Amino acid sequence: MKRIALFLLALSAHAAETYDVVVYGATSGGVVAAIAAAKQNLKVALVEPGRHLGGMTTGGLGRTDHGRKETIGGMSLEFYQRVGREYGKDIVWYFEPHVAEKVLKQWVAEAGVRVYFGHRLRQDNGVKKRGNQLRELYTENGVGFAARIFMDATYEGDLLKQAKVSYTVGREGTAQYGESLAGVRPKDRNHQFDFAVSAYDANKQLLPEIQATPRGEIGAADKKVQAYNFRMCLSDDAANQAPIPRPANYTPARYELWLRWVEGFPEGQQPPAAHQRDADRVAAGEGVEDRHQQPRGVFDRLHRRELGLSGGNL
Repeated sequence: MKRIALFLLALSAHAAETYDVVVYGATSGGVVAAIAAAKQNLKVALVEPGRHLGGMTTGGLGRTDHGRKETIGGMSLEFYQRVGREYGKDIVWYFEPHVAEKVLKQWVAEAGVRVYFGHRLRQDNGVKKRGNQLRELYTENGVGFAARIFMDATYEGDLLKQAKVSYTVGREGTAQYGESLAGVRPKDRNHQFDFAVSAYDANKQLLPEIQATPRGEIGAADKKVQAYNFRMCLSDDAANQAPIPRPANYTPARYELWLRWVEGFPEGQQPPAAHQRDADRVAAGEGVEDRHQQPRGVFDRLHRRELGLSGGNL
């Protein structure tokens, strides 16, 4: 019986298809890497565990943190130009997620990149190596990919870890590489609250998700990683909304600190995240260029204690 099971397991695994380059993870970086390789006349596979191209760019983060626009060039600039054409403009920096994904799909098709959705790296024995060289990767659905070059473009780095490539987790301290801005940082108005927000409940206990220990010395190393977030396009136009059902295990207390921060803003001001009209204005062909001229809107109209449960355009 054991031999029969092993034989059936072997039949279920496809022979590894050979490519010049295999990119694991269809994040924005993964998509651009695959296209760039294909432009060099290389046979490229883009292997994605999920169902979408673009990672954060198409997952809701359509309000680009572009800084000085004149410093953006190459394929990044081409992407924003391609997005612009979808809106009848030369270039668009703030866009709807579905438009960004449409652009990326067209781009990889033009370049001749083979895209594999729903192919997640096996948790165990997902790679084959020859010495220190990675030769093949295998996905949970039994598909194998062989290549001369592999790129891990995921946010998690699972392929990198299985290939036993050295890596680090968290922030290095300032002393390790002589970087003055490394490690634990002091208060910065773009990343911390500008006014006091209590982190304690009525029983003087810390709210959920709040670290009980000190932040650490300025410039010190730690093992913290950036939090995962939800980025969504919401609309106050009833015709452009889809219901957001209340999750079965929804716990409002987990978001109490954020809610207190929102409610602590003086009248006439707004939290910097309150840009609910951006996507609507882009869709109307207006573009969204001035981040300082957004209406307070969303926090006035939604019942704050149920924020996130009202209708929105996903």
